[in-house]
Amino acid sequence: MTSISARSHSFYAPYANTSADLKGGVVRVGLPTGESFEFVPGDIVPWDDVEAGLSVSGRLYLHGGQFLGFVAPRLSSESWSPVLESYAGWIGSAKIRRKNVSNPSWDHATSMRIETFAMLLLDRYVPDDVIRAVTGLVAEDIEWASDVSNIPLNNHGMFVVRSLLFAKMQLVEGGAFQHLGTNDFSRSIDKAISDRLPAILDYVYGDDGWCGENSPMYDRVWINLLRGLTNTFTPELTDIGVFNKVRWILEASDESSRYLILKNKRYVPRGDTPRQLTRLAPQLGTAFSQRVGTWVYSSQNLYLLATCGYSSVTHKHPDDTQLYLAYKGIDFFIDGGFHSYNYEDPRVRALRTYAAHSVLSIESASRVPSWEAYKSSKPAALPSMPEASDSHVKMRNIISGVTLDRRVEVSPHDSVVVEDSWSGVAGDVVVSRYLLPNNCEWSISGRTLLLTRLGVQLKVVFDSDVEIKEIRGERQEPYRGWYSTNANQLIEGICLEIFPRPSEAGSLKYTIHASEGDLRQNKKTEGPSLDELVEYASSFQRASDREIANQPTVVYGLDERSLTVAAVLKARGLLKGLVSNESKFVGMRIFGCEVKDSSEHINERVLAGTSNLDGLGGVPEEVIREANAVQLYRASRSLFLLGLVEKSKFLDNELYRRFNCKIPGSAEIGPGFQLGDGGIGVVIHANSIIGKNVTVAQNVTLGGRNRRLGAPVVGDNVYFGANSVFLGGTIGNNCIVGAGLVVLEPVESNSVVAGNPAHLIRKRS
Repeated sequence: MTSISARSHSFYAPYANTSADLKGGVVRVGLPTGESFEFVPGDIVPWDDVEAGLSVSGRLYLHGGQFLGFVAPRLSSESWSPVLESYAGWIGSAKIRRKNVSNPSWDHATSMRIETFAMLLLDRYVPDDVIRAVTGLVAEDIEWASDVSNIPLNNHGMFVVRSLLFAKMQLVEGGAFQHLGTNDFSRSIDKAISDRLPAILDYVYGDDGWCGENSPMYDRVWINLLRGLTNTFTPELTDIGVFNKVRWILEASDESSRYLILKNKRYVPRGDTPRQLTRLAPQLGTAFSQRVGTWVYSSQNLYLLATCGYSSVTHKHPDDTQLYLAYKGIDFFIDGGFHSYNYEDPRVRALRTYAAHSVLSIESASRVPSWEAYKSSKPAALPSMPEASDSHVKMRNIISGVTLDRRVEVSPHDSVVVEDSWSGVAGDVVVSRYLLPNNCEWSISGRTLLLTRLGVQLKVVFDSDVEIKEIRGERQEPYRGWYSTNANQLIEGICLEIFPRPSEAGSLKYTIHASEGDLRQNKKTEGPSLDELVEYASSFQRASDREIANQPTVVYGLDERSLTVAAVLKARGLLKGLVSNESKFVGMRIFGCEVKDSSEHINERVLAGTSNLDGLGGVPEEVIREANAVQLYRASRSLFLLGLVEKSKFLDNELYRRFNCKIPGSAEIGPGFQLGDGGIGVVIHANSIIGKNVTVAQNVTLGGRNRRLGAPVVGDNVYFGANSVFLGGTIGNNCIVGAGLVVLEPVESNSVVAGNPAHLIRKRS
């Protein structure tokens, strides 16, 4: 049988980007939110001051205590004891518990603490002089977590149950909690798990296998969470009688979640879901669950996702009457929904506020923030999905006495009819909001709204008169923007506010028609007016005349045919900006730069050497042949961030074919990146995060090893010597990894590692 220590270490995985460094007698702790704090070891840490300097999310990780496992190995026992004792006393104090016990995230923090302190005890990082303080805190946390009233029926509740399973394993098998009295704790833990785990599974999944969290990313979080439980706690789950049910849930939810993935294998970007690539094969057809309020239609060209969830089932996301649409793998818009929760997170503000993306909104409804309703368990909105079939769905939301209905129907030819109606409106302004990507052009003629993006068109035809107001994406409140690609990035977008006329109409109906034509065959329109030119020019980053003089003077076009070429040219420094070939600005000059149709650059001589490699009419080999490995990566990365994953993978393959290295566009690499000997033999993990001014010599591997360490996270100013292998998770700033090393553990900042096995040989000043 696997030892208690091995089971525990294979199960426990702190959140990524948690770290601790000791430099100059000061400990600097990094939290998963990107925030940090410092303290002097040996002193009593002012935890109240630390907490006051953190965001809401940062306080969650402070209370979870996972950073302690990173601090302990860096301090002597004499310095470590007062830090641990002061933390246990602070987090277990009546003041902190009174303040946080009603916090919706306190359950999550408590579950983290139980597991973290178990690992500290198991790895003997709790000195004898603080055993009493630590075990007292653990006992209080387990007692609190064992009260079923403190275990909600959502993923937070599952994290609490997971920590109780972990605690039970330590108690029964004589692991970390050998200092606690086992009998009383075991009985209360058994009762809490037996009562709550089946209830959570029934509430979130029901009998249809659809995850009630109602978000693609949370869907996968649940699948990974349940898979981890089955791998570690098979005997415990069998004793409770839920092991077979969990296995069925894993199969059923994995199947249904594949409908929530686009044709290019990206997660459907909605809510706090980033445009993340998966290895999962998407499903075609219609699938839905009225229980969780999700309806999906997926054909070869058209993808629709309608959601109408309820906050207590869907974690904290009351996504009501929302419609997301993609055509030919291209994001076009989302329309509808009341969104809010954690306004401390700019991504949430960007994607969930009434003023943000696409919202069928009533102005006065914003006076009832849903996150307050979530905390008090009194929902501000009452969404439901009363009808659903293979061809249509009806959603309803009731908020502040106003009833909003939305019906969506799709024809066999992929035309879509959306009809909104409302009642109970008294003196409020009703507005439907679309959020468009920032490179989606739009125009309105009569009742027809034309949307154009990457050479593809959609027509939205309204049945009545409308007035449309455009609000450009902003990086300040109210954060009107498109989807984030990582925790700190917001892609600017366009918000269209659509007002029905007359305002008291009570309904708004429109039909979406996919274009049959190819924009490359369209004729150019007449030149722009002066006002239009000024508006367009303002979208470019303003620069001084001297800066422009040092930059390329040609602006090439961007359409479906020339997209890959344009990305490579941009990476090579040959582009000032990208516009559609059909733009009315072709032939004009903006900031001294001439706007040209990209087809004018791809001349007959270049096209003669074209290979039809990307399925888009060919990529001139001359353009790619003159790009080095770093430039090909940069081009692939820009396509990946646009959500054009297949085109990004095409350049990844070209990079491998030409330089025999694998540096995928999904990896995030900062400026100043350099490769030795052209990058031959270099392999970098697809989910790597690499800082500025990093140099990687030939035949280097930066990979992942296990769940605990995850994909590599590399700081700034790091050098990897030839033939080195780094599988250690995180490496700090200003480090040198010697040639031929195999590094399997994290490396602190300012370190030089060498030798076999790899070890620290000196610290850099």
